[in-house]
Amino acid sequence: MKDHPVLQACAELDLRPPAASTRLVPSVETAAPCSPAEHLSQLLSRLADRGFTVYLDEAHRLSNGITVVHVHIPGLERFHMIVDGPAAVVPGRRGMAAVELTAPACPV
Repeated sequence: MKDHPVLQACAELDLRPPAASTRLVPSVETAAPCSPAEHLSQLLSRLADRGFTVYLDEAHRLSNGITVVHVHIPGLERFHMIVDGPAAVVPGRRGMAAVELTAPACPV
């Protein structure tokens, strides 16, 4: 990753710079799964219950355990610019609904 300093910085997971400008909010106590595997299992189950299929590709695993994955869930909003570079991103259903609610009517 030496040739990709931005990805290297991401892999190091140093949260101090973004945390410095982050507004603190109170914690909300919620039940949480005991392990990442259980968390993933519950998340996949909830998505499947709502009719979503999850596609996952493990792109890279570092020696420290940090793993880079690509996840695509058709029907949910997506963000491909990190992988594909600057490109037009077509909004999903939620984005289109928001545009329809806020956009002025176009004269014909």
